[in-house]
Amino acid sequence: MICIVKEHTISMKHLFLTTLFFLFFVFFPPFLFAQTQPTATPVPASTTTEYVPKVVCLKSDRCDKVSCTRTQSLPHTAKITFEKEESKRPPVNTDFVIMECLKTDNPEKGEICTVGDSSEQYWSYLTGDPYKYAFQGLFSNTGTVLIPAGDTNSVFKTNVPRFQRNAQDKFLFGGASYDWLEWQSYTAKGVDRRFKALFKIPMTKQAVLDALKQKTIDEYAVGQDCVWINWDPDGRVFDSISLEPIPDVSVQILEKKPDGSFAPVVNFLDPLARNPSLTDSSGKFSFFVEGDNDYRLVINPPEGYEFSLTEPIKPHVNATKIYRNIYPINTGVNIYEAKGKKETRDIPLRPKLGVGKEYPLTSGYTVERLGKSYMINLSYSHPFTKIVPFSVNRTTGKETMLTALSSNANASGSGKVSLRFSQLPQGDDLGGVYAEKIILTGDLPIAQSTSWSVRSLKAFFSKIINNLHVSAQSTKSLRMIIDPIPSYLEGVAYDSGGKLIPNAKVTIYMTNLSVPYYETT
Repeated sequence: MICIVKEHTISMKHLFLTTLFFLFFVFFPPFLFAQTQPTATPVPASTTTEYVPKVVCLKSDRCDKVSCTRTQSLPHTAKITFEKEESKRPPVNTDFVIMECLKTDNPEKGEICTVGDSSEQYWSYLTGDPYKYAFQGLFSNTGTVLIPAGDTNSVFKTNVPRFQRNAQDKFLFGGASYDWLEWQSYTAKGVDRRFKALFKIPMTKQAVLDALKQKTIDEYAVGQDCVWINWDPDGRVFDSISLEPIPDVSVQILEKKPDGSFAPVVNFLDPLARNPSLTDSSGKFSFFVEGDNDYRLVINPPEGYEFSLTEPIKPHVNATKIYRNIYPINTGVNIYEAKGKKETRDIPLRPKLGVGKEYPLTSGYTVERLGKSYMINLSYSHPFTKIVPFSVNRTTGKETMLTALSSNANASGSGKVSLRFSQLPQGDDLGGVYAEKIILTGDLPIAQSTSWSVRSLKAFFSKIINNLHVSAQSTKSLRMIIDPIPSYLEGVAYDSGGKLIPNAKVTIYMTNLSVPYYETT
C-alpha cells in the first residue's frame, strides 16, 4: 500500500513538471529561441553618407585697394567678406570651409580650388612650375592668425577649420566673431583668384578632399558667378607689327642703387622669384618688388627680334587699343613703383626683317552650372579671340554651331559664354567651343561679346570645317571639347531581377568624385 501511494506521488510530480515546461515553451518561445540559437552576425550599417555639397561665392577684394589690417607690402592678400545677395551667402549658423580657387591655364584642369592642404589631388600641380603656390595664412580683421602659414595638413589632422556666418553677417571661428578675414597666398606667376564657401558636407578632412577632386568645384555652385581678382602686373611682350603676344621671352627687372646706377633686383617679396623670368603663352610676365624705388625692364629678345631702351619701338597704331602703358615709348624708361601699388608695362619687340610673326593660340576654361544655364569662363592667349560654342546631339553625335551666342574675348584674352539649356537644340548637350585668332592689325571688336557679321561667321566656319581633318590644334584656331554636364537625363530603375522599382531614389556621381552630384527626392 505504501509502495503504491509512493509510486502515485512520484507520477504526479512528473506530470506537473512536464505541464509547466510545456506552458513555458508555448508562452515564451522568443526567449527560449534567443537562448538556444547561436548568435547571428549583425549586418553592418552603411558607412557611406550621401550628401550633395553646396558652394557659394565669398566677396573678395585686393588689400592694396581696400582697407585691410595686414601690411600692404605683402602681395596676394585678399579681404574676404560676405556677398550682399542672400542666395550667394552661406546659411546662418551653418558650418562651411573657405577655399581659394585659381584659374590655371591647363585646359584639362581648369579652375582648381584649394584649402591649402598637401594631400589634395591637385596640390603637386599647384605647387610645381609654373605656379609654385604657397598658402601663407588666414587672418582675422584684428590680426589674429586663424590658420597658420604652410601646409594646413597639420590642422586638418585634428579638425577641419570650419567657419559660420551669424545673423550680423560676421564670421564665427573658434568661439569669436570677426568683421572680415584676410587670406594670404603666393604664386610665381599672375593667376586669377576667387574665394568660395563649401558647405552641406560632413566636416571631415576626407569629405573636403573628396569635394576638391572635381576639375572645377563650380558644378556645386548653382546660381553663382564668383568674381575673379588678380594682383599681378599685366605686363605683356608682343610683336610690334603683328601685335601678337610672344611666349618664352626673357624679361629682367633692374632697380636703382644709391649711387644712381641700375642693377638686377635680388631681394623680392617673392622668395622663389626668378630674375630674369620667361613670358607665358599670353606674353605675360610679373615681378613682386618692395616698391618705393625706380625700376627698369630689360629684354633679351628672341631670335629675329630687337629691343632698345634708347631707341623706343613704335608699334602698329592698334597697339594702344589692345595693350597698356607701352614701354618705354609711352611711359619713359624708369618705372617708379609706390609701395603696395601695381605698375603695368606692355613691351613691343621689333621683327628684324620687318615682317610680323604669329604664335599658336592656347586656351583654358572653367564651366559653371547656374541653375538651368551654363557659364563658360574662357581664357585665351590672344586678344579678341573669336568664340563660338557648339552643341552635340546625344544620339547622332552631330555638332551644331550656336551662332547666336558667338562673341569675342576681351583685349586680355578673357571671354565668357552664357548658355541656357533652352537654347540647346532638342536632344543636344553642350559640346565645346570653337575659337580663332583675329588679325589684330585690322578692325577690332568694339567691346567684348560683340557678335560677328554673317559673312564673318561663314568664313570662320569654313576655316574650322577645313581644319577638322587636320591634327589636334592649328596655330590659328582651336576646337575645345568641354566635359559634358547633362542638362537632362531620364530612365527606368530595375532591381537585379529585372522588376521595376517604383519611387526609387537615383543618385548621379561625377567622374573621380565620391559624393553625389545630384540626387532625386
